[in-house]
Amino acid sequence: MPPIRSRSTAIKYHEFYDNSYDTIHLRSNDNIYFKANKGRLIKSSMFFSDLLDEAGPITCPNDEDHPIDLDFASPIISTYLDIINVSTPYLVEIPYHTCKLLYALCDFTMSIQTLDTVRTMLLSSSAPKNTSQMIDLFKFACNVNDVELGKSVFSMFYQDATSKMNINGGKPKENSDPFLLMAKRLRPSWKLALFYALMQIQREQMTSLGISGKGTSARWTSKSADPVVNVRKYFNPAEFDQ
Repeated sequence: MPPIRSRSTAIKYHEFYDNSYDTIHLRSNDNIYFKANKGRLIKSSMFFSDLLDEAGPITCPNDEDHPIDLDFASPIISTYLDIINVSTPYLVEIPYHTCKLLYALCDFTMSIQTLDTVRTMLLSSSAPKNTSQMIDLFKFACNVNDVELGKSVFSMFYQDATSKMNINGGKPKENSDPFLLMAKRLRPSWKLALFYALMQIQREQMTSLGISGKGTSARWTSKSADPVVNVRKYFNPAEFDQ
């Protein structure tokens, strides 16, 4: 919760979001105040829509002494307001873990553009060559049940994941392999979708290489020419929801 401000404590507004024409007062958990546009807040988020619009005019005061308290730090709120106040996608370079917090603020967003922007920022802020970070982002996508984000992350780490299936024999180290440990913690529909996708991808790759049970051919076809498209089409947790 934001600290309780005494009457003697000076109010500190964000240096940019302090426009007298904006009527909604927000306060971050580090006690920074923002003035925001009511219409843009309502359009961007179900949370603000329910709070400011659907119930009709605000029945409780909203001013410096009665701001809407948000349990997010001021840089997160500032970045969110930056995103919803532009007509074209606006990408901000922020650290990976900070971007996850920004996504949480967008949890109830009604703006597809806003959500797509934050997804792109998450993917850009993560390190594609860092397997543990890719796994963490995939678990995050699972926890918030964001299938589109999951598809994008899966397309980035599927090659490493496919290698863990070890089709040439041998037993994977289930107690130490980060991919297998992650898979155990996924919700059931995501776990089934993950392994189904891996099997389908592997089957397609084997067909492309001319691999059969009797041997291997050097023939290569164009089926794997666009691996990202192939990977995304196979991963769909909705097919396994009961």
